Amino acid sequence: MKNKKISYINAIIVIIIVLSFGFIMNVFFKHYALNDFAIKEESKFFIFGDSHAATNFFQSDNGIQNFGYGSEPPNLTLLKLKYLFTEERYEKLKAVIVISPHNISKCHEMRFFNNDSTAAILSKHWVIIDNQYVFDHYNNLPIKTKAVIHLKKFFGAPSMENSFLIKTAFKGGFKYLEGNSELNDKALIEANNRHFGNANFNYKNNVSYRLKEYYYNIFNFLKIKNIETIVVSTPLHDTYWNLLTNEQILNYQTFINEIETDYSEIKVLNYSRKKMSDKYFFNGDHLNKEGAIIFTDLFIKDIKI
Repeated sequence: MKNKKISYINAIIVIIIVLSFGFIMNVFFKHYALNDFAIKEESKFFIFGDSHAATNFFQSDNGIQNFGYGSEPPNLTLLKLKYLFTEERYEKLKAVIVISPHNISKCHEMRFFNNDSTAAILSKHWVIIDNQYVFDHYNNLPIKTKAVIHLKKFFGAPSMENSFLIKTAFKGGFKYLEGNSELNDKALIEANNRHFGNANFNYKNNVSYRLKEYYYNIFNFLKIKNIETIVVSTPLHDTYWNLLTNEQILNYQTFINEIETDYSEIKVLNYSRKKMSDKYFFNGDHLNKEGAIIFTDLFIKDIKI
């Protein structure tokens, strides 16, 4: 009986130690991930989105602060906005939301939410900042993400590797793409298959209403905060457009039209058909550094007109 009592006590001690360790590590990683994730006082334009944001908006002393991160899903963008825009200086802020045709593809949704790809690992860390939002959208999460959430609920911290990844994802930043354009068919087809599906991963290119809903959540949040919002569609090379089906193009144009109709306060700048020399492209849908500098100057000029 005495040994049984000791076993219970030891079990309780182990549980307390594990929970305490989880709590301490969670506090540490939250601080590590977010300690330099902040709005700079001198910034005027805040860029959000995936690699099309990260590679196309050059950040220097031009008032641009780029939070873009490759393969960023819109739920992470919303998380960033909810965390950053808490100070009472909204009237000075301009949030730029970058979109491209693949951002609302059904294949893209399946990649993030159903298949739980490497890129979608970001969605697991909503709980670092906003627990309630995760549980409000619990049914939309992948099974593995749900498992991580429940583990965090009991043990606290995410893994160290994921914490380093999420730090990079939160901060984002301009991504330097050097070199001449790589507009070869193989690279373009691979990118198209990744964004819209191929013979082994084909969802008939239907539009994703789940991803569109996240973008509407972003626009509604910014509207409530009274933050000036600009939606930008960045330049895409003709070779990229030539790979898209009529349905994909129509879905994207419809989405842009819906934004302009439903959110009259949002300024929409569609540069997706902007003609730029091949030497300014890194590939079909990303500019290189030289192209990004030229495009960013054009964007700033258009906003100030």
